[in-house]
Amino acid sequence: MTMHYLLLADNGDTISNTYKLNEPIGQPLLMPAYKGAIEEGFALMNVGDSATFYVNLDSIKGTKLPIENSTRDKMKEIRYVVKLYRTQSQAAFDIDEEARLKKRTQKQVAIQDKKIVKYMKRELLFEGSKKHQSGLYYKFIKEGKGIPAQTGDSVSFKFQTWTIPYQQIIDESKKGETVGFVIGARQMLPAWQIAFTQLANEGSTILLFSPSHLAFGNKEYQSLMAFSMLRFKIEIVDIVRKNEMKEVGIGK
Repeated sequence: MTMHYLLLADNGDTISNTYKLNEPIGQPLLMPAYKGAIEEGFALMNVGDSATFYVNLDSIKGTKLPIENSTRDKMKEIRYVVKLYRTQSQAAFDIDEEARLKKRTQKQVAIQDKKIVKYMKRELLFEGSKKHQSGLYYKFIKEGKGIPAQTGDSVSFKFQTWTIPYQQIIDESKKGETVGFVIGARQMLPAWQIAFTQLANEGSTILLFSPSHLAFGNKEYQSLMAFSMLRFKIEIVDIVRKNEMKEVGIGK
């Protein structure tokens, strides 16, 4: 299904508006998970139809919505205002969706840059920050020493992750504990790859303000919506160099 929709809170506030993307979005028609699910309404629509669906919020618990939890707790229902443009096979949909996502990702780069700067200024974090050529904004809270980690080096660090602009903490290391890995031994988010190997050194604490293409991109991840912008705080506790690990027998 190719459609545009407005997702509205019960007080009329806009939660999501696909018209801002300047093109309809693609969405597969799934089997309804329960009686009265929104998919039942979609299945009743024909190409060219417009419809409004009211959904009780209790029936979609666990669904990802781009709103703060405090706002969601006050809501009782949401409203979908939908315009259906096209239906097609799954194979044709997959081809078109890949092209749509690529185009949308390119558009989001400029849009998200402005949103990140606005967020940083609102939180009084823009002054003293820098912008990496990739589009990643960063700001040192504490300078460290030495050079950043390189491929094969082991890094121990603490971290926190927030959403931009809602500032919901979605992940963090346990209090008083560090996490770690060997650079190059596992896949990292592009924002982390840049931070660990180009920016942050041992003893430093850095804030990262990442557009979605340097985080999880156009994919949903756990509680995150696609195209989510993220803020990270990373404290580099220790860097053990590759040659030092060999000397003490680490990783043999």
